[in-house]
Amino acid sequence: MGQNPESPKRTQELTRINEADWAIAETRLAAVRRLHAAAKMTHEVIDGEAASLGVSRYRLYEWLRRYRANPTIESLLPQKRGFKSGAGRLPDSVETVILETIEDFYLTDQQPKLRTLVTEIARRCRAADLNVTPDYRTVKARVERVLPSIRTRARRGNKAADDQFRPVIGELYADFAMEVIQFDHTLADVIVVDESFRQPIARPWLTLGIDVSSSAIVGYYLTLEAPSALSVAMALTHTVLPKAKYLEGQGVTAPWPIHGIPATIHLDNAKEFHSRALERGCREYGIHLRYRPVRTPHYGGHIERLVGTMMGEMHLLPGTTFSGIEEKGDYDPEKKAVLTLRELEQWLAIQVIAHNGKIHRTRKIPPQLAYEDALARRSAPISLPKDEQRFLLDFLPFEMRMVRRDGIQMFNIHYWDNVLTVWAGQTKQRMVVKYDPRDLSRMLLLDPEGHYWPIPYRDLRRPRITLWEHNRATEALHQRGRAAVDEGMLFDAIAAQRMLVAEAAAKTKKARRDMQRTANAMAATKAPAAVLPAEPASDPPPAPSAVPILPFEVEEWS
Repeated sequence: MGQNPESPKRTQELTRINEADWAIAETRLAAVRRLHAAAKMTHEVIDGEAASLGVSRYRLYEWLRRYRANPTIESLLPQKRGFKSGAGRLPDSVETVILETIEDFYLTDQQPKLRTLVTEIARRCRAADLNVTPDYRTVKARVERVLPSIRTRARRGNKAADDQFRPVIGELYADFAMEVIQFDHTLADVIVVDESFRQPIARPWLTLGIDVSSSAIVGYYLTLEAPSALSVAMALTHTVLPKAKYLEGQGVTAPWPIHGIPATIHLDNAKEFHSRALERGCREYGIHLRYRPVRTPHYGGHIERLVGTMMGEMHLLPGTTFSGIEEKGDYDPEKKAVLTLRELEQWLAIQVIAHNGKIHRTRKIPPQLAYEDALARRSAPISLPKDEQRFLLDFLPFEMRMVRRDGIQMFNIHYWDNVLTVWAGQTKQRMVVKYDPRDLSRMLLLDPEGHYWPIPYRDLRRPRITLWEHNRATEALHQRGRAAVDEGMLFDAIAAQRMLVAEAAAKTKKARRDMQRTANAMAATKAPAAVLPAEPASDPPPAPSAVPILPFEVEEWS
């Protein structure tokens, strides 16, 4: 077909796995992880875990073997649809009816009674001409295999589930390295300049991650874009993967030996932290996604103190906005700004390493040393994804689309490649289509075998565009009375906008910012995104400014 898939084969496609199967796999994962981390696996330990799950010792050994070969939740998903039923087993067709009815009828906010569920399953079995009708005990056993927290969340809502199952603790705590990582976004307290004119454009957004057990900085993402699901994905990717290649690209020789898949990531309730891609990606790699309870600011104390410390260090940079008007005084940050986004990122890499090496005000030892101590307390070694590029892809946003005879349509743009011939007009099944908001010139289609296929524009003459350019052009067309927007209108509008921006760039800050955002996005997607926590400049960096890119000694905020 002229292409090779961009990822190894996956046995099951994440976005089409139902919640009941996820619940089974997560229950198995907890037991298998305890066994995997145990210093000594005795028969008593094995039998205890097996008894808690209601399976044989042999079955638990099999799950452990599969997990060691592929340490993700995918390895523990049921290999056949339907729950195990003890001594006997219903036909697969009946198991499928039970599973689907539990998911789309019982696990809903209408909260039907169990007897009503049994009746509905019987009705569907008769409608499908199935000769077997499961009884009350059989259906009840299947329902009880769904985790109580999932049942409560689906039937009674998030608040009821959190009130019943959320751990009641006074503060966030972690015993070992990579047990809990906190992420948060902040506007950096410094203005950057554009690459072309060296004129001020904006304050960039910084997504920062901290290891709760040691207060060490584990990863970040720097961008001119507002916080989004992509920001979270990039910061998490930077946290998980080894950083040697990234530091080499920044010209930094000091080591940053912190990486690995965290057990839990702790986030606030911002919209970008609730994406479908983030949820499913975390499940795939066994990462527990935990949100900060509402009205509990102490849960975010670790990351907020770190953000305050990093912003304090930025206050010594030229172009700083400080923390407020009173502190800024007569200082004009736009006139003083000299650092580009790339230069700020280089400074940030050095500063982070310096931060991890300084004595922590409370712990009395450097975070890097505290991290190494916390690492020694782990009962199992740090794990890494087998495929670095696949790791980022699993966290990119996605849509479900049918492959029609004319290809795939997303964002009012048509996409086509000969690889689509297999599915074009042949099936009504919707397929997962992933996209990178920084470059809409191609989509990534996930086939039933678990491979990603890059699908470019149908019209290859079209230029690369970003999602924010697309949205801005669509809004402008609607404001001009265009109720429907076709592909030609869209690209014509973007071309006109780019021309206006180029002409105005030497005059206005907003135009320079828009031009730089597009250039950064285009450049970032040319290189392997998995090792880039920020957007590099589209052109070779200019000669270094006179400003020293050095870490500053600033007292840590309490």
